[in-house]
Amino acid sequence: MNREVRGASVSREVRGVVPTEKQILEGTPFTFNIPSCTKYYQLYNPNLNCYVLGDNMSTIIVRQSHRGLNIMFVMDIISRLLIEGKHSTLPYVYYTDSTVFKNQRECDVIINDIACLLRCTRESLNICVSNKGDVIGNLSHTVEEDKVDCSKLSQVIPNLKGLRGLHSNVLFDIVIEKQASFFWLSEDRFFDSILCIRITVKGYPDVNTMMFAKRLGVELKFPAVGLMDSNPSGFHIFYIYKCGSETMSYDAAHLTTPHMKWLGLRLWDVGTYKIPEECSINLTTFD
Repeated sequence: MNREVRGASVSREVRGVVPTEKQILEGTPFTFNIPSCTKYYQLYNPNLNCYVLGDNMSTIIVRQSHRGLNIMFVMDIISRLLIEGKHSTLPYVYYTDSTVFKNQRECDVIINDIACLLRCTRESLNICVSNKGDVIGNLSHTVEEDKVDCSKLSQVIPNLKGLRGLHSNVLFDIVIEKQASFFWLSEDRFFDSILCIRITVKGYPDVNTMMFAKRLGVELKFPAVGLMDSNPSGFHIFYIYKCGSETMSYDAAHLTTPHMKWLGLRLWDVGTYKIPEECSINLTTFD
């Protein structure tokens, strides 16, 4: 399980795994032993109620190759951020020299590699994820000394490192897959009659939104429900929130909301409530 560590500790660990200038000049071979996050090395932890990486896991050996050089490039950026006490984003790392990576996805994979290598969370690297999620409802919090009220208009979920003082008196929070459903419920002021907080991320969740949903449950101690489409994609999104994903299994304990319950249509409800066939969509080969 990865842990949240302070910048100074991460900076020391970065220096400990990166080859020295002398080693590079002398052409000394170097390797990075990165834990594999594939499903074969994941196990279910009943105490955390999510899938995590096992202690005895295979490693990917990244030698003096394109991937190894990319790791060194990003580690240099991370080291400078930690020393200066600054934060940055994935696009910043990518556009520092866009010729280094094929695309932002490759850059994102390298950041995950480094978090696995150092056994720390992504947030410990001072690289913040882009904020995709929105929240609305009876909730207030403080971001960089500014008080934010989410009861009037939906607010972008902020970076959690600067978030303090969560306060709410709701009964539960709803995580909604579709942005359209989020807007309809917001316009109808659903949360005025049913005390709840609503979160959406327009489909598959990003790290920041998952951490926010997790933090609401931990700090405010109220239940969470997921309103997703009753199809394979909706079930997959629900279980990413609840149990985590394969690519982020190394940090599942900080991201998942194990107590989340399913809200909405189930497959057997189609017959029970005589839902017309034209309301359904045929499954694809991918489904």
